[in-house]
Amino acid sequence: MGYYETLDEMLKKSGLTLQEVADRCEKDYGVKINRSYISKLKTVRQAPASDEINEAIAKVCGANVEEFLYEAYLEKAPEFIRVFIKSLVEVTRDISISALKTQQPEEEIPIIDAHLRQLSDIEFLKKISKFRMNISSIKVKELIDLDEKGQNEISDRIFDITMDNISMEPTIPKGSIIHIDKNASISSSDIVVMSFINTYEYEIKRYYPNLHEMNENIDYEIIFTSDNPEFEPLVVNRSDIKILGKITGITTHI
Repeated sequence: MGYYETLDEMLKKSGLTLQEVADRCEKDYGVKINRSYISKLKTVRQAPASDEINEAIAKVCGANVEEFLYEAYLEKAPEFIRVFIKSLVEVTRDISISALKTQQPEEEIPIIDAHLRQLSDIEFLKKISKFRMNISSIKVKELIDLDEKGQNEISDRIFDITMDNISMEPTIPKGSIIHIDKNASISSSDIVVMSFINTYEYEIKRYYPNLHEMNENIDYEIIFTSDNPEFEPLVVNRSDIKILGKITGITTHI
């Protein structure tokens, strides 16, 4: 997202009116702005605000200050600088992901790939910067599972990705953060991440195995369904797919 899209999203997520944002900027951070000014920013009728104003708005909205300042910098920069920075970030991201793929089991690649590509530029750059471009030294746990204190959690079994479609609405709204446990026990009707053999694409679906065939220890049939009735069920053989993990948590944004 760019500066204006990021501003619009964080204002919506804050649940605050523009007047409330303006009042809190002045009261909490000593930055005096009015509702009309924020409205002009929100509707792209005003050039990006100063760092001081952007920082205050982000803090009032409970948003990531560094990410918002980064988007503001790119918006103000000449076009060739903006394109160069974005291209450099994406090339670094591609190289990093390619390196990680050589270290991981094939069945984990789709969700690792999705997780890293869905990180914002700032989130990704902050994680990758400590390696000083020594890509070969990157470990997936270090890149994915750092907590707020920069310490490794015992979460090499957990991946977070963003739901990028409406197939599981209303259960999982588009844009929700999905928590996947690759080692969790899976039962019929659970929501899982699956992919077809020899592909790096994945699906989020409900899992309904043919229990009779499953108990007979043969190549049983599985029906994968979406909670959104607009999407048709998938009927596949177990040997044609990989179960990448079970959805154990969902974080939605109001």
